[in-house]
Amino acid sequence: MLPIHRLDVNTLGLMIFALNKTAEEELIKAFKSGKVEKKYFAVVSAQNVKESDNFQDSFIKNEKSGQVKFGKAKNDGNDARLEYVLIDKKNDLANILVTLHTGKTHQIRAQLSYHHIYILGDGKYGDKNLNRKYKKNEQQLKSVYLKFSGLNKLKYIENFNFEILPNELNSLNY
Repeated sequence: MLPIHRLDVNTLGLMIFALNKTAEEELIKAFKSGKVEKKYFAVVSAQNVKESDNFQDSFIKNEKSGQVKFGKAKNDGNDARLEYVLIDKKNDLANILVTLHTGKTHQIRAQLSYHHIYILGDGKYGDKNLNRKYKKNEQQLKSVYLKFSGLNKLKYIENFNFEILPNELNSLNY
């Protein structure tokens, strides 16, 4: 089995593997050309969360530190786009469902942080005080949905949603 895409080391969730070379090539091409709908569940700081929002920002990666910094969108090929919807909110935490339109390194974590929305347990881009309060040192981010479109040799999977939608998406248990 051949892995088709990657998740950050401390992100949980769905991974797609190919069983043969034809499937590998077709699926990799789909990821590179933006023909995969990707959704993630995150527990975040609730303070700046709206019912829904979408962000398009420019990013720069520091190769030495591995850290990604965001700024105003420049439309120069280094833009990152995501949107989210609020699932529920309780006290200072919220559950959100993020749809990722581009797939940049640390994108969800860094881009949400740029907008002052911090993933619980994220030690790199998160809110250290919130992490301490809830005793979380693992980021609460999960890949929960993948859907492919525009496939030539694997049309049969276009009607199938690869998803993990556990009950905990509907309530905060902290």
